[in-house]
Amino acid sequence: GWNAYIDSKKAPVNIANTSFRAVGINRGKHRLELKYEPTSFRNGLIISTSSLLLVLGFIFGPVVRKRYVK
Repeated sequence: GWNAYIDSKKAPVNIANTSFRAVGINRGKHRLELKYEPTSFRNGLIISTSSLLLVLGFIFGPVVRKRYVK
């Protein structure tokens, strides 16, 4: 889930010494950002939001239908 960005451009993240992350950078002044962006978090957020909307639809759907459909 780790992503590296060098000067706002995505760069490959490598494994170093079996426990560390390494990013190759050319000489000079650069801005390096390491961000933990797991896809599992995004997928879980999508599934949880969808489930919440579905449950709310089951709870409030009959109330709305009863009130506005005669």
